[in-house]
Amino acid sequence: MVSVGVVGLGPMGRAIAYYLVKHTGHVVNGYDVSEEAVNEARRVGVNSAVKADVRSEDVIRRIAGENDVIVSAVPQSIADQVVLKFHELGKPVIDLIFMWRYDEALASKLGGGSLVIPAMGWAPGLTNLLAMAAANELDGVEEVGIHVGGNPVNPRPPLYYELLFSLESTVDEYVRPATIIRDGRVVNVEPLPRSSNSGLGLLMGTSQNSTLMV
Repeated sequence: MVSVGVVGLGPMGRAIAYYLVKHTGHVVNGYDVSEEAVNEARRVGVNSAVKADVRSEDVIRRIAGENDVIVSAVPQSIADQVVLKFHELGKPVIDLIFMWRYDEALASKLGGGSLVIPAMGWAPGLTNLLAMAAANELDGVEEVGIHVGGNPVNPRPPLYYELLFSLESTVDEYVRPATIIRDGRVVNVEPLPRSSNSGLGLLMGTSQNSTLMV
Protein backbone atom coordinates (compact mmCIF):
# COMPACT_ATOMS: atom_id res chain seq x y z
CA MET A 1 0.00 0.00 0.00
CA VAL A 2 1.38 3.38 -1.04
CA SER A 3 1.38 6.37 1.30
CA VAL A 4 0.70 9.66 -0.51
CA GLY A 5 1.34 13.03 1.10
CA VAL A 6 -0.69 15.90 -0.35
CA VAL A 7 1.06 19.13 0.59
CA GLY A 8 -1.23 22.13 0.29
CA LEU A 9 -4.96 21.67 0.89
CA GLY A 10 -6.41 24.60 -1.02
CA PRO A 11 -9.13 23.88 -3.60
CA MET A 12 -6.80 21.96 -5.93
CA GLY A 13 -4.89 20.01 -3.30
CA ARG A 14 -8.07 19.22 -1.40
CA ALA A 15 -9.69 17.89 -4.58
CA ILE A 16 -6.69 15.64 -5.25
CA ALA A 17 -6.70 14.32 -1.70
CA TYR A 18 -10.47 13.76 -1.89
CA TYR A 19 -10.13 11.76 -5.11
CA LEU A 20 -7.30 9.62 -3.72
CA VAL A 21 -9.29 8.85 -0.58
CA LYS A 22 -12.47 8.14 -2.51
CA HIS A 23 -11.12 6.12 -5.43
CA THR A 24 -7.85 4.45 -4.42
CA GLY A 25 -6.63 2.18 -1.67
CA HIS A 26 -3.69 4.42 -0.84
CA VAL A 27 -2.99 5.93 2.55
CA VAL A 28 -3.55 9.67 2.06
CA ASN A 29 -2.00 12.25 4.38
CA GLY A 30 -2.82 15.94 3.98
CA TYR A 31 -0.78 18.95 5.11
CA ASP A 32 -1.46 22.69 5.14
CA VAL A 33 -0.35 25.70 7.14
CA SER A 34 -3.97 26.88 7.43
CA GLU A 35 -6.22 25.42 10.11
CA GLU A 36 -9.23 26.33 7.97
CA ALA A 37 -7.86 24.38 4.99
CA VAL A 38 -7.15 21.38 7.20
CA ASN A 39 -10.70 21.42 8.56
CA GLU A 40 -12.16 21.72 5.04
CA ALA A 41 -10.11 18.71 3.94
CA ARG A 42 -11.36 16.70 6.90
CA ARG A 43 -14.90 17.73 6.06
CA VAL A 44 -14.66 16.07 2.64
CA GLY A 45 -13.12 12.89 4.03
CA VAL A 46 -9.38 13.52 4.30
CA ASN A 47 -9.35 12.54 7.96
CA SER A 48 -5.56 12.45 8.29
CA ALA A 49 -5.13 16.12 7.35
CA VAL A 50 -2.89 18.01 9.78
CA LYS A 51 -1.49 21.50 10.14
CA ALA A 52 2.09 21.81 8.83
CA ASP A 53 4.26 24.62 7.48
CA VAL A 54 6.48 23.32 4.65
CA ARG A 55 8.57 26.48 4.70
CA SER A 56 10.36 24.68 7.54
CA GLU A 57 13.02 22.19 6.41
CA ASP A 58 12.35 20.03 9.48
CA VAL A 59 8.68 19.79 8.54
CA ILE A 60 9.56 18.77 4.98
CA ARG A 61 11.86 16.06 6.32
CA ARG A 62 9.09 14.76 8.57
CA ILE A 63 6.56 14.67 5.73
CA ALA A 64 9.10 12.92 3.48
CA GLY A 65 9.57 10.28 6.18
CA GLU A 66 5.83 9.70 6.46
CA ASN A 67 5.09 9.20 2.75
CA ASP A 68 6.22 7.24 -0.30
CA VAL A 69 5.04 9.84 -2.84
CA ILE A 70 4.45 13.58 -2.55
CA VAL A 71 1.78 15.60 -4.36
CA SER A 72 2.63 19.28 -4.05
CA ALA A 73 -0.15 21.85 -4.39
CA VAL A 74 1.51 24.75 -2.61
CA PRO A 75 1.44 28.37 -3.84
CA GLN A 76 3.64 29.41 -6.74
CA SER A 77 5.82 31.55 -4.46
CA ILE A 78 7.21 28.53 -2.57
CA ALA A 79 6.63 25.66 -5.03
CA ASP A 80 10.18 25.53 -6.41
CA GLN A 81 11.91 25.34 -3.04
CA VAL A 82 9.45 22.74 -1.74
CA VAL A 83 9.76 20.47 -4.77
CA LEU A 84 13.56 20.71 -4.84
CA LYS A 85 13.79 19.80 -1.16
CA PHE A 86 11.59 16.72 -1.52
CA HIS A 87 13.64 15.77 -4.57
CA GLU A 88 16.86 16.08 -2.57
CA LEU A 89 15.33 13.76 0.02
CA GLY A 90 14.70 11.16 -2.67
CA LYS A 91 10.91 11.40 -2.81
CA PRO A 92 8.96 11.19 -6.09
CA VAL A 93 7.01 14.43 -6.49
CA ILE A 94 4.01 15.36 -8.60
CA ASP A 95 3.60 19.12 -8.50
CA LEU A 96 0.91 21.43 -9.88
CA ILE A 97 2.96 24.56 -10.57
CA PHE A 98 6.71 23.84 -10.22
CA MET A 99 8.79 25.76 -12.82
CA TRP A 100 5.76 27.87 -13.81
CA ARG A 101 8.40 30.05 -15.43
CA TYR A 102 10.62 27.58 -17.28
CA ASP A 103 14.20 27.74 -15.99
CA GLU A 104 16.89 25.62 -17.65
CA ALA A 105 19.22 25.89 -14.64
CA LEU A 106 16.46 24.79 -12.31
CA ALA A 107 15.46 21.94 -14.60
CA SER A 108 19.06 20.69 -14.63
CA LYS A 109 18.87 20.07 -10.87
CA LEU A 110 16.34 17.32 -11.57
CA GLY A 111 18.66 15.38 -13.89
CA GLY A 112 19.11 12.48 -11.48
CA GLY A 113 17.49 10.96 -8.44
CA SER A 114 13.78 10.69 -7.75
CA LEU A 115 11.07 11.33 -10.32
CA VAL A 116 9.60 14.84 -10.52
CA ILE A 117 6.54 15.55 -12.66
CA PRO A 118 6.29 19.37 -12.85
CA ALA A 119 3.34 21.64 -13.58
CA MET A 120 0.95 18.70 -13.47
CA GLY A 121 -2.25 20.63 -12.92
CA TRP A 122 -5.26 20.50 -15.22
CA ALA A 123 -4.06 23.09 -17.75
CA PRO A 124 -1.18 23.11 -18.22
CA GLY A 125 -0.73 19.53 -17.08
CA LEU A 126 -3.33 16.93 -17.90
CA THR A 127 -4.32 18.82 -21.06
CA ASN A 128 -0.73 18.58 -22.35
CA LEU A 129 -0.59 14.82 -21.78
CA LEU A 130 -3.92 14.32 -23.54
CA ALA A 131 -2.80 16.48 -26.47
CA MET A 132 0.42 14.49 -26.84
CA ALA A 133 -1.46 11.20 -26.59
CA ALA A 134 -3.79 12.36 -29.38
CA ALA A 135 -0.86 13.57 -31.51
CA ASN A 136 0.85 10.19 -31.16
CA GLU A 137 -2.17 8.54 -32.77
CA LEU A 138 -1.69 10.58 -35.96
CA ASP A 139 0.83 10.25 -38.77
CA GLY A 140 1.91 13.87 -38.49
CA VAL A 141 1.01 16.97 -36.50
CA GLU A 142 1.78 20.55 -37.50
CA GLU A 143 0.25 22.38 -34.57
CA VAL A 144 -1.57 21.56 -31.35
CA GLY A 145 -4.04 23.98 -29.79
CA ILE A 146 -5.31 23.43 -26.26
CA HIS A 147 -8.60 25.18 -25.43
CA VAL A 148 -9.26 25.50 -21.72
CA GLY A 149 -12.55 26.45 -20.14
CA GLY A 150 -15.91 25.25 -18.99
CA ASN A 151 -18.15 25.37 -15.96
CA PRO A 152 -19.87 22.34 -14.46
CA VAL A 153 -23.59 22.01 -15.24
CA ASN A 154 -24.10 20.13 -11.98
CA PRO A 155 -21.48 21.23 -9.42
CA ARG A 156 -20.27 18.39 -7.20
CA PRO A 157 -17.80 18.09 -4.32
CA PRO A 158 -15.05 18.73 -3.60
CA LEU A 159 -14.72 21.62 -6.08
CA TYR A 160 -18.38 22.56 -6.54
CA TYR A 161 -18.43 25.85 -8.47
CA GLU A 162 -15.71 28.17 -7.34
CA LEU A 163 -12.54 30.04 -8.26
CA LEU A 164 -9.76 27.44 -8.17
CA PHE A 165 -6.63 29.38 -8.98
CA SER A 166 -4.64 31.85 -6.95
CA LEU A 167 -4.82 35.46 -8.12
CA GLU A 168 -1.00 35.53 -8.37
CA SER A 169 -0.92 32.64 -10.85
CA THR A 170 -3.91 33.82 -12.86
CA VAL A 171 -2.54 37.31 -13.46
CA ASP A 172 0.88 35.86 -14.24
CA GLU A 173 -0.57 33.84 -17.13
CA TYR A 174 -1.41 37.08 -18.97
CA VAL A 175 1.79 39.01 -18.38
CA ARG A 176 4.73 36.58 -18.44
CA PRO A 177 6.27 35.14 -21.63
CA ALA A 178 4.65 31.83 -22.56
CA THR A 179 6.91 28.79 -22.93
CA ILE A 180 6.05 26.66 -25.96
CA ILE A 181 7.64 23.99 -28.13
CA ARG A 182 8.20 25.24 -31.69
CA ASP A 183 10.01 23.16 -34.32
CA GLY A 184 11.16 20.80 -31.58
CA ARG A 185 12.71 23.58 -29.47
CA VAL A 186 11.57 25.16 -26.20
CA VAL A 187 11.08 28.89 -26.81
CA ASN A 188 9.49 31.85 -25.04
CA VAL A 189 6.90 33.99 -26.84
CA GLU A 190 4.83 37.01 -25.88
CA PRO A 191 1.54 35.84 -24.38
CA LEU A 192 -1.12 38.05 -25.97
CA PRO A 193 -0.24 39.63 -29.35
CA ARG A 194 -0.92 36.55 -31.49
CA SER A 195 -4.60 35.68 -31.44
CA SER A 196 -6.96 33.88 -33.76
CA ASN A 197 -10.59 32.91 -33.98
CA SER A 198 -11.35 29.20 -33.89
CA GLY A 199 -14.76 27.67 -34.49
CA LEU A 200 -15.43 25.06 -31.83
CA GLY A 201 -18.74 23.73 -33.10
CA LEU A 202 -22.33 24.94 -33.18
CA LEU A 203 -22.98 24.32 -29.51
CA MET A 204 -19.80 26.00 -28.31
CA GLY A 205 -19.68 28.99 -30.66
CA THR A 206 -16.47 30.82 -31.49
CA SER A 207 -13.65 31.75 -29.16
CA GLN A 208 -10.61 33.96 -29.44
CA ASN A 209 -7.36 32.23 -28.51
CA SER A 210 -4.10 33.62 -27.19
CA THR A 211 -0.89 31.91 -26.17
CA LEU A 212 -0.89 32.00 -22.38
CA MET A 213 0.96 29.02 -20.98
CA VAL A 214 3.01 25.91 -21.68
